[in-house]
Amino acid sequence: MYGYNNKDCSWHNIGRSHTCLLLMNKLGETRKYLYCFEPISVASTFIYILNRFLLKPYLFSQNKFVHFYLNDLLTFPVAFPFLLYIFRILHLRRKHDMPSLSECIIWLIVWSTIFELIGPYYFHQGTSDPLDIVCYSVGLVLLIVGIKMRVYLTNKY
Repeated sequence: MYGYNNKDCSWHNIGRSHTCLLLMNKLGETRKYLYCFEPISVASTFIYILNRFLLKPYLFSQNKFVHFYLNDLLTFPVAFPFLLYIFRILHLRRKHDMPSLSECIIWLIVWSTIFELIGPYYFHQGTSDPLDIVCYSVGLVLLIVGIKMRVYLTNKY
């Protein structure tokens, strides 16, 4: 059906062939997690790069949100899909399902602990700011909503 070859269009090869992504969507496999190819992750990565190299240094150097919190807001949508993909490659994640709520909350706690407690106090890297944890949480919500919207829209049409 549609020339779908299970071996060539496996989820490990999804980055190598955009045709596989289109074929899988036609076959109704839209509930699979696309890892770093989720539209919300791609958009967040673009905004992160834009913020790092253009917005912070040149356009909004005095804006506190852009300077201190935008990258924290984008941490989950940018980094979490890559982390889950690495876990998938290492067979620590068994399915290509969307991240579960427990997975998300566990990693929110782990990252908050590392970046806001351990890093600033033990390695003297960065500053501990409770608003960063709020930004991580909002970024996580944005990631989940973005994934759910993609699934809803691809199933709708």
